[in-house]
Amino acid sequence: RPGERVCFHGGAFVRVLAGEFTVLGHCLRPLGGEYLLSCPEWNPGALLTITPIKDDGMASGATFQKLPAIQIRPLVPPGTSGAAGDKAKASASRFPILPKAGEAITASAVEIVRGFHMVVNADEKNAFQPLSVPEDWSAKIGEIVKASRRDPVTVAVVGARNVGKSTICRILVNSLLNVHRTVALLDTDPGQSEMTPPGMVSLFIIKKPLLSPPQARLHRFFSSKVSFFLGANQVDLDPKAYFRAIQSALASYADIDVKSRPPLVVNTQGWVKGMGLLLLHGILKSLRPTFILDPSGFDPKQQVDVPSETAESSEVLVLSKRPSRARARAAASELRHFSLVRYFGGASATFTTVARSLGMQRPYAVSWDSVWVCVPSPEVRVKFLLRALNASIVGLCVAEDQVLPGKLYKSDTEETWNAVGNGQSGMLRVVSAEKVKGSPCVGQGIIRGIDTKRRLFYVLTPVPQGQLESVNVLVRGTLQVPSVMVAIPDDHSDDGPKEQAYIPYTTREMLQGFTPLNSRQNLKRKR
Repeated sequence: RPGERVCFHGGAFVRVLAGEFTVLGHCLRPLGGEYLLSCPEWNPGALLTITPIKDDGMASGATFQKLPAIQIRPLVPPGTSGAAGDKAKASASRFPILPKAGEAITASAVEIVRGFHMVVNADEKNAFQPLSVPEDWSAKIGEIVKASRRDPVTVAVVGARNVGKSTICRILVNSLLNVHRTVALLDTDPGQSEMTPPGMVSLFIIKKPLLSPPQARLHRFFSSKVSFFLGANQVDLDPKAYFRAIQSALASYADIDVKSRPPLVVNTQGWVKGMGLLLLHGILKSLRPTFILDPSGFDPKQQVDVPSETAESSEVLVLSKRPSRARARAAASELRHFSLVRYFGGASATFTTVARSLGMQRPYAVSWDSVWVCVPSPEVRVKFLLRALNASIVGLCVAEDQVLPGKLYKSDTEETWNAVGNGQSGMLRVVSAEKVKGSPCVGQGIIRGIDTKRRLFYVLTPVPQGQLESVNVLVRGTLQVPSVMVAIPDDHSDDGPKEQAYIPYTTREMLQGFTPLNSRQNLKRKR
């Protein structure tokens, strides 16, 4: 009915029976089948909101058949089995939400299925607040969608951290999908990637709406048009490689035929001062966007400084700040770790179960003769190279053959490595980082173990085997495997610990100093 909206927290399959509804800018229609919507518990305090689209029939006293009608089927959490699983599935099947004629939906914040809460008419008094889109956001995005009907548009979303850039990108992509079959998304934020685990710059061709946060869909492998492995969450470690990756992605987008070229949405990183601002200026000059969206608010001091030549050729749209909402339940670093957990562990992986599931996965056995290895840090000596690679995250890259010849090393013992000539088998092939920078990447993997006698790397990765055949370089960055992915925690009960914690493929000593030292800027110092 007019003014009503349905909010929920959790996962659900949504089917439109009559009328049209909007979710995060995307229009849900009866012929669209079931839509999987997700607003998980780690999502920062917002309820996913389903709003009916107004029409003239509703205002003139339409019958129930013309009223919007929607069916919501709660998603049973992955891993729920046994009696609990049967009960959850039965509850989900008995809970379709259908408004009756002349009767409004009434429900409090009640848990229907474990992890699924219905909230109607949610407000600031609820534990969660509805994710409402400001009117000026909808108006400006509507202008962009209208302009995209005439010519292909490119949109850059800029702003500092935590201003709502990712939310705007999802709404913009979903809105463009209402009128276009595909939308191109260039994700240049390696710390909070939308479609990949951290440490990547990727160009995706989106065909389905983004109706969930990244961590809720990373268990499904998405094939990008082109991706590049940075190996770090921050761009300041190698700004040249970062900028080169973005230019290569833009070149890949430009290669698409003009007649079939989809609109392009670019999500930028939130570092907008110093070197970060210079990188952003370089991206905008290379992109030459049609529109620039800045959700920093109307205070000029908080708005991003756009180069004058870019502002003259692009339309800068300043948006109001994102509505205040409940505090995030997880820090940015925890969300990055959870992205890795879901990417490698699958849909049902959690912080407490991922180490066990990874320990049970069958890895790929990769011969030393079939790949080259790259450790960007020149401080790593050859005799420590395998230790640096073991239990590490690597980019699965595809480099051109002419850039690969590097150095071959043979070991008589684990501590003695000698350079040898070409043409010998069982050698460790090492290539410098400068030679493989800018090489496309098909995904990420974890080197679970190294067999020095058989000359094998054991690699875990969700990348399909067909795409792995072209991989010829394993690139190690500064990304660290979270400890929850290698150490299985204690299993406690009321009677005390049932199972002692153990680590599937490393040792406890290796966990000490597992991550690089971080500087602390919040400590008081004596003057």
